[in-house]
This record gives sequence, C-alpha cells and structure tokens, in this order.
Amino acid sequence: MSLSKPQKEGLTATLSKPEDFLNWEHEFLLQAHRLGLQQHLKSKTFLGDEPAIPDIRKRRYTKTATAQRTIRSHTAESQDGTPDDIQETVNGTWSISDLTDQGQKIFQQDLTFYQLQEKIFEKQKNALGTLQDWVIRTVSPSLIQTCFAEIKTAFAAQRDNYPLRNSVILDPGATISITNSANRLARFQQAIPGDFIWAGDRKLPILGYGTMTIRITGTRVLMLGDVAYCPRLLTTLVSLRQLRKKGFYWDNRRNPTTLRRLDRTIACTIHDLYGQYVIEYQSESFPKAAFAAHRFSSHTKRAPLTGEAIRWHSRLGHPGPQALEHLISASQGVRIRGPTTVECDACGISKIKRQNRRAPRQSDQKAGERIAIDFHDYQEGIGGYTSQMLLTCRATGYIWDYYLTARTTEAIITAFKSFLSHLEVQHGLKVKVIECDNEITEIKPKIGDFLRNRAIIIEPSAPYTQAQNGGAERSGGVVKDKERAMRTGAKLPHQLWPEIGRTAV
Repeated sequence: MSLSKPQKEGLTATLSKPEDFLNWEHEFLLQAHRLGLQQHLKSKTFLGDEPAIPDIRKRRYTKTATAQRTIRSHTAESQDGTPDDIQETVNGTWSISDLTDQGQKIFQQDLTFYQLQEKIFEKQKNALGTLQDWVIRTVSPSLIQTCFAEIKTAFAAQRDNYPLRNSVILDPGATISITNSANRLARFQQAIPGDFIWAGDRKLPILGYGTMTIRITGTRVLMLGDVAYCPRLLTTLVSLRQLRKKGFYWDNRRNPTTLRRLDRTIACTIHDLYGQYVIEYQSESFPKAAFAAHRFSSHTKRAPLTGEAIRWHSRLGHPGPQALEHLISASQGVRIRGPTTVECDACGISKIKRQNRRAPRQSDQKAGERIAIDFHDYQEGIGGYTSQMLLTCRATGYIWDYYLTARTTEAIITAFKSFLSHLEVQHGLKVKVIECDNEITEIKPKIGDFLRNRAIIIEPSAPYTQAQNGGAERSGGVVKDKERAMRTGAKLPHQLWPEIGRTAV
C-alpha cells in the first residue's frame, strides 16, 4: 500500500457552503488515491479491527505431556473441543516451553502473521489520520461547528502528530511505566500474550518489557526497570508510584515543579508543556535512533556512581576510612566527593570498645582445620529466630552464620552436621579443633560427645574468661558492631536482625 504524502500546495477546494461540495469532493478523492485509500472508499470500509495477539492458551497450540497434566479439569482435552478453546493451567500462565515442537511452530507462525497485520494496520491508521487532517484543514470551521462537530472530534482524537510523542511525561495515576518506542528499552523481553493496558475504554496490547533510560539532566540519567512497550500509546509515561519506590518524590509546591530525592536534593526540573508535566522533552523531529545511541546496555560504559563519603560509608555497611580509600583505586565506576574520613554517629555509638592487651594464640593450622564458635542471643525476630551461631575459621577469618529458633542441644547438633558436611563435601576440608566456651562441654555435654565421636578436639575457655575464646569473640564482636551500625544508621526495626546479620556476615 502506497503512503505518498498528500499534496499541500495548489489546493484551492474548500468546503464552506453546500455549493462547494463537488469541487471539494474531487480534491478529496485525489487525496485518498495518493494515500492508497481508494479501495476502502469503494467498499466503504476503512480502519478494521486491531489484530489480536495469538493467545497461547488456545487448544490449537498443542501442549507437552507434562504441561497437559497441569490443565484445569474444566478446560482439559476432549474430543468435542475446538482449536480455539481456551485451556487454563493450575500454574497460572503458559510459557512457550510448555508447547510441543509442532505447537511452537504454529504459535511462531501466528505471531509472525500478527506482526505483519499490525504493520498493515498502523500504515492504514496513519494514512487515515493524514486524510482526516486534510479534511479538517479544508472544511470551514463554521460548517464543522454546525454540521460535523462529532466528526471533528473523532478526527482530532486520532491525530499522530502529537508534540510530546518522543518525550517522557510524569503520570501520577499510572501503576507501571510505559513507552511507545522500543529504541528506549534495553534487555527487552517479549510479553506474555494477552498483556494489555487500558487507555480510556480501549485495550492497548503490551508487546514486551525492558529497562528504560531517562536523561533527567544534561549528564545524569535515571534507569527504570519493568517498563512496558506499547507502540500505540501517544507518549512515554513514567509512573510516580515507581519513582517513589526508587526514593523520589514530586515537589509541586513551586513553579516549576521538581523531582526530589528523599534527602530533598533536586533530581530534575519538571516542565509544564502542552498541558503535561514533562520529565524529558524531545521534539517531534528528534530521531528515534538517538534513543538507542544514548541508552546504556551491556556494551556501553556506565556513568560513574558519585557520592559523598558518608553515603558510600553507609552503602558498604559502615567500614573504616581505610576501606573507603581503597574503594577508589580498587573499584570501577566509583567516585567519592570530599575527604574519605567519615565521622559516623552510628559507628561511634556501636563500636565503642574496652581497651585490653592479650597475646594472640599461635596457630599454624590450614584453612578449615581450627574453627572458633560463638553464640549470640537476640529478641525474637522474623522467622522466629532467637539466636545466632557464628563459626570462624582461625586461619582465614571466614565466617559461617547459622540462625536458631531455639538454642537447644538438638538444634546446635543439627547446625554442626550441616556445617561439617558442607566443609567436607564442598571444600574437601575436615575440622580438627573447635575453640569454644563452656556451653558445649559442660552445659550441653551431648554436643561435646558428638564432636569427640567425630575425632574433633575441643578447646574450651576457662569459666567467665571470654578473652581466651578470642577468635570467636572478636569475629562475633565485629559482626554485631556492623549489625548495630547498619540498624542504627538505616533506622530499621529490631525484628529484622536475622536479615541484618546475614548482610553483615
């Protein structure tokens, strides 16, 4: 179908009164011929129904034997069914892997045919929109107001020259972010057939999802995940809900309004253009290929992450100043503004130590041969956990953490079995010595018997002398310091201590 642009120069026909209709009709037919719509005029049919995406649930796409066992009873296979019957699965949704080779072949053929029909549909829609524009330009406004008010409204609604078509606007009511340009998306994944969005009273199909990059300033960008691709949408929408989850809020107290971070710093200015709040403005002439040229992908170098020293200190779990100095030279894409010496109130409160001096235990063992054990009690947290068991390799300093709902003999023995099996199977290591306090030798002697039966030497510390179990006490103290600093700095509830502990370890 030819889509030549309609002639704009030299047209004299206008429709301002009934006597002008014959000349105007002649010019109208010429325009329709140039746009390839003459056949539609003869048959009096224009834009047909939008092609439907193939529904993978249909019976015609045969399922594998394994997948057929998950079909719900009222939609199961039967001899009386038709190829277009819908089959539901108890697993929620079908995937392409649930189809047989023949089913996948038929589905891919239907999908290819759908994409071809979609292109034809879009071409016809564009041609019809161009013809509608010509009608509006050549018909007198007074005649439109008196005779064709409804037609004018319908024509204007389908115009494609929307000034914000290539721009990004903020939508407080959207539940997801949506783009009309596939060039904006990286890591694109095809959508499940049947995904759609509501636009007014119409369903618009979603063809896929990906990661979208928005240029909020000249050099700074914002990346959003799970952005839907809907080519029939007029512009790109960014969900305010999604921005709030990423730590932004819309400050509309001033003019122009701004998008701010939780620390009240301005991320970008939002402009009021064409009746919309625009985050990124691109003119209609902006080439779509430029989106692909400027987006981040696995082949492009990301912009470095820049932040104050205190921000990186919090990101990395409250390390010391030497670690921050090492971060700049040992990491890629990291910049720290200002001095790397951090004065953190959370660290000052959480890392206060009693000063003492003891000679360290001499240890010549290899990795995994000497293990120091320590227990820490907490208030009940998520999952019902009340105790933390830390096992530290004295040779390497590596720590394994186990969480117990009850600090009983059976629970500790179960943790030991898991730990010893993990070392032996995964790393080929066997524990020879256990450093501990008196809990597993005197208070819970069955644990000591269990370890001795496995030819493991137990070295308990003297009663009420924690310093003798320095390996475990020190590693446990470091972990607890990190936990307190992370919980205090982030203002997290105490019940999250198991998750904070896993992060600290």
